[in-house]
Amino acid sequence: MISVYRNSVQSWEIDQMGHMNVQFYFEKALQGCLVIWKYLGINEQSTELGNKNISLKKAHIRFLREQRPGAPFFIKAGILDINQSTIKIYLELIETITKNPSATFNFEFSFTDSFSLNRREKLRNNMNDLQVEIPEYGIARGLSMQKEAPMSLRQASDKNMLDSFEAVVLLRQCDDNKLIKPSSYMGIVSDSTPHLLAYTGTIDENGMTSIGSAALEYRFDFLKYVALGTHLKTKSAVGSIARKTFVWKHWIFDVANGDVAAIASAVAVTMDLNKRKSIPIPFEMSEALRKLVF
Repeated sequence: MISVYRNSVQSWEIDQMGHMNVQFYFEKALQGCLVIWKYLGINEQSTELGNKNISLKKAHIRFLREQRPGAPFFIKAGILDINQSTIKIYLELIETITKNPSATFNFEFSFTDSFSLNRREKLRNNMNDLQVEIPEYGIARGLSMQKEAPMSLRQASDKNMLDSFEAVVLLRQCDDNKLIKPSSYMGIVSDSTPHLLAYTGTIDENGMTSIGSAALEYRFDFLKYVALGTHLKTKSAVGSIARKTFVWKHWIFDVANGDVAAIASAVAVTMDLNKRKSIPIPFEMSEALRKLVF
């Protein structure tokens, strides 16, 4: 793998759980992909994804260690595969001091029709020095990678799923084509967390809590990158519950037509935020979560 990014955790990237928010992991990994595109010579007309001819379709992320303010890190990356329709990239966010991986990213990008088949074949022939395999700690563990079945907003409403987010897409959430960025979809899911915690009774009216959760693993399917000003609504449910962990499932909808724009699943571990340790899910929280099982 080659080095593609180096930075440190900024104080404004910290969320209500006291560690770097998941959307910034995502944003930094995508910046690392820009270096891969430049290395491959496909960096014309850059966007946040690095090229108008490439679109992120799927993402799998594992969070191995939480990152606190001021922590230095770097990202290394390689290519898993290139075929006629997709390019798959693997990245690791690594702690500078310990050299331990803190997060892993498995991204699947699709080529648009404007990227010729001849160019795709040339990329495949030139990928050998960047080719890598996913290590065991980067493989999906708590989430199924089977294709998610999309549903309409009406269908989600009929299932009495939890309303967890609603807003209009702002300019700061968009790329230079005024389409929502992948990291902004992750931000939407993250921003819904206090509503989910409120439902489970683990925060008070001031948003204060000693019990929280941390993401261990995320899976995203990006079905449509909506434009600036689009009205979005997120419906959430619980996929499964274990002793310390549970799976949130989120559907982000375009309200205007009721279509799903993105689907996310996340494995969360329950945490004592004072001791920074995982704990069994409290009984009251577990009972609340069970009512949301999809």
